[in-house]
Amino acid sequence: MRSPRWQKIRRDLWTGRGRMALMTVAVAAGLFALGSTLGGYAVLSRELTRAYLSTRPASATLETDGIDAALLAEVRKQPGIAAAEARATVRARVRVGEDWRPVLFFVIPDFQSMRLATFARLEGDWPPPRGTMLIDHLALALVDAKVGESVVIKTPHGAPSPLRLSGVVWDSSLAPAGMERTVWGYVTPETLKLLGETGELDQLKIITAGNPLDAAAIEKTARGLAVWLQAHGHPVHEIQIPPPGKHPHQGQMTAVMLMLNVFAVLALLLSGVLVGSMVDAMMSRQVREIGVMKAVGAGNGQIARLYLAMMLVLSAGALVLAVPSSLWAAGALSKMAAGNLNIKIASAAVPWWVLALVVLAGVLVPLLAAAVPVARASRATVQTAIHDSGTPLEAFGARRFDAWLGRRRGWSPLISLGMRNAFRRRGRLILTLGLLAAGGAMFLAGRDTAAAWKLRLGEVRSGRKYDVAIRFQTPQPTARALAVARGVPGVTKAEAWGTAPAAWGDETGLHVAHTYPDKGHGSFQVTGLPADTTLVRFPVLAGRWLRAGDDRVVVLNHSAAAAVPDAKVGSTVTISVDGRPQTWRIVGFVRDLGSPATAYVPSPTLALATGASDTTELLYVACKAGKRDEAIRRVESSLEKAGMGIDVSIPVTLLRSAVGGHMAVLLGLLQGLAALMTLVGILGLTAAMSTGVVERTRELGVMQAVGASPALILRVILAEGLFIGLLSSVLAVALAIPFTALVGGILGRLAFRVPLPLVVAPGAVIAWLAIALTASALATAVPAWRASRRSVREALAFD
Repeated sequence: MRSPRWQKIRRDLWTGRGRMALMTVAVAAGLFALGSTLGGYAVLSRELTRAYLSTRPASATLETDGIDAALLAEVRKQPGIAAAEARATVRARVRVGEDWRPVLFFVIPDFQSMRLATFARLEGDWPPPRGTMLIDHLALALVDAKVGESVVIKTPHGAPSPLRLSGVVWDSSLAPAGMERTVWGYVTPETLKLLGETGELDQLKIITAGNPLDAAAIEKTARGLAVWLQAHGHPVHEIQIPPPGKHPHQGQMTAVMLMLNVFAVLALLLSGVLVGSMVDAMMSRQVREIGVMKAVGAGNGQIARLYLAMMLVLSAGALVLAVPSSLWAAGALSKMAAGNLNIKIASAAVPWWVLALVVLAGVLVPLLAAAVPVARASRATVQTAIHDSGTPLEAFGARRFDAWLGRRRGWSPLISLGMRNAFRRRGRLILTLGLLAAGGAMFLAGRDTAAAWKLRLGEVRSGRKYDVAIRFQTPQPTARALAVARGVPGVTKAEAWGTAPAAWGDETGLHVAHTYPDKGHGSFQVTGLPADTTLVRFPVLAGRWLRAGDDRVVVLNHSAAAAVPDAKVGSTVTISVDGRPQTWRIVGFVRDLGSPATAYVPSPTLALATGASDTTELLYVACKAGKRDEAIRRVESSLEKAGMGIDVSIPVTLLRSAVGGHMAVLLGLLQGLAALMTLVGILGLTAAMSTGVVERTRELGVMQAVGASPALILRVILAEGLFIGLLSSVLAVALAIPFTALVGGILGRLAFRVPLPLVVAPGAVIAWLAIALTASALATAVPAWRASRRSVREALAFD
């Protein structure tokens, strides 16, 4: 440390320790955001794929009849089949308090020899004894019971029966039960028989040979097997092929994490802007020192390396702060997200390349941010540097805006002086405003997106005028079902609808559904309803809704329309219903939040397509306000007593909860990133005000010499900071609009397949204005207090 240059670095670091601390914290905040989001993304991408594939998910599932050991042995011999097992799924309901919640039972004949579509045992019996069930660990909260306790189960053909929870499992191939508001249960065929069902196995789950991720090869093999089954007397009702190797929520996770990484990079870039601004101010103060060094023989490169070495010290400090905390946050983020994806993290270790990128960014961002001001100052000639007075050549008043500001009358002198001081260093002002406005824009975007999210969730309810949708296990006589429902006290209206699984295009004979084992994600259906229905009022995006007298027309909801981007009002579309192609004319598109991809047609049109008339599978019921829950229970009970087995009953309130659970955590993460960017902005304002006050120390001394009191000096500097805070708030509101549109577009398409509405929440604007003004006052208070405490002699002698 005897070298003069190293002594200067040490002296500058010590004398400017406050500014160095601000820059270090700002860069550390940006690196923390990058490391935590990028590390979380890397861990989740690796673990989500690993967890999902570890269950050995079926390449395809074929629904057929009469599966026995002999048939299964023959299937395993077919070309392209690497593994095959027989299963079944049965919808049921579980009583929780006075209400019933949906259950999806996965029926497994031999838990010990499972080789595909597996899950992990957590506690309890294995396999489940006869008369008991296993339950997914996230579904325990839905049934409000513990292992060893019994719950009441009602299957479509059975009476309510107690069933003991004998164990808990973790099924990473399914979406979280809490989000879907459905209980995942696992039973044997013998237990299913006790509940009133046949216990027959009607699903062939297969894993294809060759590349397990080749969707085209999987479909070809599954179709070939279906043809073979039908030729041997086993009709295939449906082929289910989920996206190969992808968890049900993998697309959502990838898009969300990429968005968070983009905002983290933005936070890091803003910290670099702050560093560049503060280094520029530092170089302006040390111009004469640079001139002296050049006068005694220092070259441009030597001077540049001297100041860039200081940036390396800054980088080291920022990395020390950011790396450990970001690695911890990445692990915490991945574990929190894993809970929302229903996967188990085997290892939360962040890959080495994430650490390498964070270190590289920590070194490069300060160096690149400081490069321009350092290069400009180091190239100054000796004469220019030594004669520098620290005042810009173009002083205040040289521009039209300055002249306009000088002509304002009637304003408070404090306001005028504060505004003039703010605009003296326009470059620094622009950078400071940019930092604070960016943080404000992120804050407002997070709050506005939350408000837009609530509006969309409200639309799930407002578009549906019914209170419960009931699906029967088997088609029921329409007139009888309506008579039973309408005869229940508290029911104001009931309508019978029909539904059928569907596929796009002329797909005769075999129906292929690209859906997961829960039969919800990726499904497509045709729904037939009365054209004059009053139980739904979906917003019409184009064209019109169904009308009385319509024939062979269809209205597509927005999810279905996404599959046929070339479709428009007036064009025709071919949809296969139960393996029979139907060509219908499109009369409209609607926004239908909370439903899978659905094509709405008049009831007679669906009856003609399916060949079923005078029967219904769906019953939609509206009840009187105030007693909805009681009326729903009465309707379910009356239908059951009439011998109409209920497959599933979904109150609209339950549907809204299921939709709302998918993105709730993300809104909190956005607010966290907004807080980081706000911190960087406040640090930028603090640094700018501190530097500006130091540069004007002698000027403030002159003001005191001609009569200005310390209190007046304090108020002048505070007025400048408050003006910057107010101006940044205006810019933040303007910048928040495109930010909100971007974030709302991404989140809306992930959750609803449509962008969220653009909302500017007045409460959020007021809240940010209060935060910006308070932060501006606090950031300005310390330098203002120091300046007001200096004596005239100290101020005039300051250099």
